[in-house]
Amino acid sequence: MRKLVVLSLFPLLLSCRPLPSLLLLLDPYSMELSAAQGRDARSLRRALADDFRVLVQPLAPTAEAGIEAERLVRAAHPDWVFLSPLLPLDAEALAASLPDVLFVREQAGVPRAPNLRRLRFRREEAFRAAGTIAARLLTRPSLRPALGEGAVGDPKAGLLQAVPTSQGALDAQAFRQGFLAEAGPELLVERTVGSLTDTGQARRAVEQMRAEGVALFVLKTYGLSGFCLEILRSGGGVAFLEEGAGNRAFPAQALLWFEDDLPGALRNLLAAPEGGAVPGPVLLRAGAPLLSLPARDELGFPELFR
Repeated sequence: MRKLVVLSLFPLLLSCRPLPSLLLLLDPYSMELSAAQGRDARSLRRALADDFRVLVQPLAPTAEAGIEAERLVRAAHPDWVFLSPLLPLDAEALAASLPDVLFVREQAGVPRAPNLRRLRFRREEAFRAAGTIAARLLTRPSLRPALGEGAVGDPKAGLLQAVPTSQGALDAQAFRQGFLAEAGPELLVERTVGSLTDTGQARRAVEQMRAEGVALFVLKTYGLSGFCLEILRSGGGVAFLEEGAGNRAFPAQALLWFEDDLPGALRNLLAAPEGGAVPGPVLLRAGAPLLSLPARDELGFPELFR
């Protein structure tokens, strides 16, 4: 009888075990972007409430960020710490100084510290899907209205990158694969800008692409994206954005954007194999021109409109 009672209580005892704690150290830009996506500190805690006890802490990206991060971690005593990728600190050194804490951060290389995990968002999958969507918007008459009045004749897509990175090259290749599976190479124009701040280069690139018939721009231009969107607003054209920061200021130009699903990635922490990368989903979000498209079902991506 006693054994039966213990067995019946076992699921209850498991459910009462305390959740692991997770400290999110976020730079101000990441916090602002997360809030713009409807994920402020309260929303992040709520999204992860079934898996972690969450503390969200802003951290200024200064020269002392590493020292301040160590102080915050020692004060909070978390099981896990997420480090925002824009924080200028040595994640390897921070992890080595706190070997009993598990850290996770998005980074290019494989971590050396055994308690530092690499978070890898699956951007290539999202860019491949975006390439398919772009090709269908260009080649199917029922979908053309989403491109606006600038789409005349045989409109083209234009991929504009500023200072391409290794990850940017992978994203671009995935976009090409998705695009070329549905449309010919003559409908895709590519240009690069060799600076993250040169607005003159950016303007010339956008104007040259528009002269070549580009109506749909894929902007991987970071800090120059707002400037490029302003050009499109005045001269015509719509865009896919690498992030959603510009969609509110330029609702008529922001056709689609990519959104790293941070809660979805962090929910994978406990299931990812030790030593392996933690996978993170990347969501595609539809802007107003797509949402108002009567024939949007023809795109074939219903998750865009959920």
